[in-house]
Amino acid sequence: LAARETGGDWQYGGGRRRPDWAAEVAIGAFLLVIYDRVAWPARVGPALAIGHGRDLLALSPEGFEKAADHLLAGIHWLYAPAAYYYDLAHINITMAVFVGAYLWRAPIYRQARSALVVVNLIGLAVFWLYPAAPPRLLPDAGFVDIVSKSGTWGSYEASGEVGERANAFGSMPSLHLAWAVWVALTVMTMTRR
Repeated sequence: LAARETGGDWQYGGGRRRPDWAAEVAIGAFLLVIYDRVAWPARVGPALAIGHGRDLLALSPEGFEKAADHLLAGIHWLYAPAAYYYDLAHINITMAVFVGAYLWRAPIYRQARSALVVVNLIGLAVFWLYPAAPPRLLPDAGFVDIVSKSGTWGSYEASGEVGERANAFGSMPSLHLAWAVWVALTVMTMTRR
């Protein structure tokens, strides 16, 4: 899709039509089904994901992650807000920008949607090929699992099992980080300043 600037407005091929919403919903549903199949906890055992998580942790410089984790762990009143942010902000903010692009910046929507689909497919491929538990779920790694201690709806405390949630083994690459970068780039593209 070739974009060109005419009179200050971005247009795709001279048109400003939005894609059919039903097709866009179908793309989203397809990604959710694929995610569900790839990230389903029963597909991999915790031992494999924990082993991969330990291997990745060994590659990272020691100190910063654990220091940040322990700093937050010392601020008990921040547990619930941090856990809710972790569980909800990435999806809600990403979807708000996604819908905003569809409604108010249709000319850039297709590129933004395609980029988000590619980012998710890359993440899902890595989740499938190399499931890895995040540091907070690695036994005896010295990290405090703020999410489980928060008592929020996203807490693992109720089950006590690593992997009860679908994304427990999808820590690398971080879709939280990838979506945050996508949001920043999309908002920059959607705005004039």
